[in-house]
Amino acid sequence: MIKAIKLYKGDGTFIIDVTPDGSGNWTHDLDQGVGNKNVKAKAEDDAGNLSSFSAIKNYFPGCSNIPTIELIDETGSEGSEQTNTKTPQIKISIELPIPSGASEVHADSVQALYLEYRPAATGDWTVVGDLTDIQRESVTKFFKIFTCPELDEGQNFFQAKWKDSKGAYSAFSTIKQVIVDSQAPNIPTININDGLVLIGETVTISGTSSDTP
Repeated sequence: MIKAIKLYKGDGTFIIDVTPDGSGNWTHDLDQGVGNKNVKAKAEDDAGNLSSFSAIKNYFPGCSNIPTIELIDETGSEGSEQTNTKTPQIKISIELPIPSGASEVHADSVQALYLEYRPAATGDWTVVGDLTDIQRESVTKFFKIFTCPELDEGQNFFQAKWKDSKGAYSAFSTIKQVIVDSQAPNIPTININDGLVLIGETVTISGTSSDTP
């Protein structure tokens, strides 16, 4: 019969004894503080016999990283945050630290990316909710591509946070502005006489244009 599960730090420092149930199952909320941490365990039976150590498990509690939001369908100049579609795609990403001793951030770390938007600089946020089926981009980075519902012309704003495996949410990302301009500009005028004949090769052409509805 298992009497206790003995928890240790990776360096062998004893932490605590945890009492399992009659089937040997056990659970414990372990708080070792913030940052790179690790834990391993031994089992002790009623006769005082000890097992060998389990494998070391590495983890990183207290992570304060927040997501970033990128406009995929940016059709203006780079960094303009402008798009000519009312249903643009945005990419929500979160990059997390690899716990020391691990080869990558475990996929279960990011359970969902939570998204909100609003059609003005101030006012109430519209909740999109938890976006699941998160994809891995690298050993440290995860992302979700989201197709926006039809947005208003002009400014729209988004913010996001990530949810971990215990259901806790991070702080919100920096607010991302998306400017929708789906209206084509007015037809320009060209000031040159149709049918004009010139001796020289160079012709001066002028005109006017506008981007008003």
